[in-house]
Amino acid sequence: MATWCNLSASQRSTIDASRLVSARLELVLLSSDFLYAMKAGDRHLAARIGGFTIPDDLSLSQSLLTMRLSQLRYISVEQHPW
Repeated sequence: MATWCNLSASQRSTIDASRLVSARLELVLLSSDFLYAMKAGDRHLAARIGGFTIPDDLSLSQSLLTMRLSQLRYISVEQHPW
């Protein structure tokens, strides 16, 4: 089985970094557009951006969203997705 470390740069560039999938778990990238929509309280837009359903009772703190968006501003483009 190939791992990230064993892949060449060209192989790495073809991987969809927006989702990491294993047999038991799927991690989905929460993009800055998604975070901005959640911060604005627009769950319908956030759901369209994320490609998944957002429960009505999901509660994310504004300070957490603000902190994550701030972090995304200060990292390199290569690191940006995760």
